[in-house]
Parts: sequence; structure tokens; C-alpha cells
Amino acid sequence: MSETWLFFVEILKLIVLFTMVLAPFAWKPHCDRGDSVFLRVSMIISVYGI
Repeated sequence: MSETWLFFVEILKLIVLFTMVLAPFAWKPHCDRGDSVFLRVSMIISVYGI
């Protein structure tokens, strides 16, 4: 079970990384959505300690 959990965490890190890379592009046309994405990413980082 621990190996599956580690694999899931690695996938989560990749998702967060892609979100952080794409977030600046999302901010320009949609500021509100960009802010919510940023808040979500910061919460995920604080929870998982990435």
C-alpha cells in the first residue's frame, strides 16, 4: 500500500508542477480563476509539504 501511496504522491507533484507552470497563462485572461487556482495550489503545497 505504501508503494501505491508514494506513486500517487509523485503524480500529485507532477500535477501541481504543471498547474504552477500553466497558472500565469491562466491569470492573464481570467484573473478570478487564476487566483482560485493559485490558492488551491498553495493549499495543496501546504498540506503535502512539496
